[in-house]
Amino acid sequence: MKRDAGRCQPCQRAGRLGVGAHAVDHIISKAKAKELGWTREQMDDPSNLEATCDSCHSVKTEAEQGKRKRARKAPGADGWPT
Repeated sequence: MKRDAGRCQPCQRAGRLGVGAHAVDHIISKAKAKELGWTREQMDDPSNLEATCDSCHSVKTEAEQGKRKRARKAPGADGWPT
């Protein structure tokens, strides 16, 4: 969190600057790392960790588990989803 200044890194990469992070996520999931034969030290190395917001963390976790989250619809000028 300190290295990433408490900001969500996936949001930063998508151009959504300043979104606060609430979790630290494994970039390569523990399950995938285990399949690849990584050691515990490799899994938890700072280079495999990044700060994420709850929304990004949920979407990534669901995708890794084979679930799909529907994209949020942006509100139109009248405030209703488009």
